[in-house]
Amino acid sequence: MVENFEIFIMKHTKGLNSLNMFCQSYKNMDELNINDKIKSPFDRKNLNINLNSDIEIYKGAIELKTEFGSYILSDAKILIEWLPKPRITFQGTLDEFQHNIIECTIYVNNTKFGQGVVDRFKIGKSYEVRGIIQQENIKDQRLLIDRIEFSLVNLPIKHGDEIIGSAQNFWRGGFEFVINNALFRFDSRFGSKRIFEELDLLGGFAITHHAFVRFDSPVELKEGIELLQSILLSLRFLTGQDLGFCFVDYLSNSKNISTTYFFGKVSPIHACNRLVNMHSNLNGTPFFENIYNLTKDNSNKSAISDLVHWHNMANTNQGYLEGSLVIAQIGIELLYNWIICEKKEMTTPEDSRKITAISKINTLMSMANISILKNNLSNSFNDFCSKKAKNSISNAIVILRNHLVHSNEQKRIELEQLDEKVYFQARNILLNIIEIYILALGKYKGNINNIISKNPVEKCSLEIEI
Repeated sequence: MVENFEIFIMKHTKGLNSLNMFCQSYKNMDELNINDKIKSPFDRKNLNINLNSDIEIYKGAIELKTEFGSYILSDAKILIEWLPKPRITFQGTLDEFQHNIIECTIYVNNTKFGQGVVDRFKIGKSYEVRGIIQQENIKDQRLLIDRIEFSLVNLPIKHGDEIIGSAQNFWRGGFEFVINNALFRFDSRFGSKRIFEELDLLGGFAITHHAFVRFDSPVELKEGIELLQSILLSLRFLTGQDLGFCFVDYLSNSKNISTTYFFGKVSPIHACNRLVNMHSNLNGTPFFENIYNLTKDNSNKSAISDLVHWHNMANTNQGYLEGSLVIAQIGIELLYNWIICEKKEMTTPEDSRKITAISKINTLMSMANISILKNNLSNSFNDFCSKKAKNSISNAIVILRNHLVHSNEQKRIELEQLDEKVYFQARNILLNIIEIYILALGKYKGNINNIISKNPVEKCSLEIEI
């Protein structure tokens, strides 16, 4: 038997997607036991739709309840639409025109589905109505569940850690991990390479992965939702951008007791740095469990959630390059106050107000043993450091930030003369500090993309206790 099947497959297929083609190309098949080594992916065939294709989730009559009365939409549909942004919509026909329907409550089969807003009327031979729905939250969160199935939209992880597939097709795209008594499994769809190529070319949205959570014993729905929130938080951090799940089914004894159609913020794929890459090993990582256990404490949860928010805002240039530097600085201030003041109690919140931003950056870097080599930085940033900041990286960052926030004519002239790589490098240094702390708190052990290193793959092994 071949000792490392996955490496063997990747080495000898040379990009072939068909297992049959592989079998024909490799002569010594007695060395392999294919069926024992390839896992079948978790699949939801009804959701393997084309890019940006609408999904019909209900067809029939629906009731619109307003303060003026109730109205029946015949031949109605409820759809998941992706463009221009993901949302739940409804459409149907009224027997007669009702100009006063704007806000309404949507009922399907006498069950409240959600709050609706009518955004379009079309008057012709009939009166067509169209609108948007905000789905009703699940009220009884004490319901017991033993499994959750869901799909991921635009999860920008093109490689898993396991070979999955069948005797006809196989691909590298699966990983799993455990949190307490729950097993999480993620599998990319067959044809994921084509899906990502279409996303790169056309943009928009696609269901890229299917996943499930299996509990050893039933848990309350509330606990299941909290687990999903924590996993989404960790994935958002590792991928560097907002993410969302869709078609989240909560099951008990194989029976679906409730479905949430959108969970989190479904987002387009951004061009940004991602900590995870094809060399990262998410399979069996304790990172997700460690972050979940940390965020059981509400103070930790709010701090990590905000850190990921500010990190991703800056990482995806939501405030353009200059604004992203300021946003990253907000994250650094939060990190300092949370770790240094609140957790380590090295200073009081009152005294921390007297500490300069330069000292805060230096303290955080020192505590995590972060050293930044100048040969990893651009020439323009190093020139700025030597000419304006006395060769101090932290001083250079703060000078840039202060020039932006506390502007005057002379500062604006100086900023206009700067190479944009100076902003880019300053922002990335701050992001790197935030990344190292969250990775260390989650005890992540594996390869990452270091945002400021010229070596694209770097081993992470730092741990920080709070």
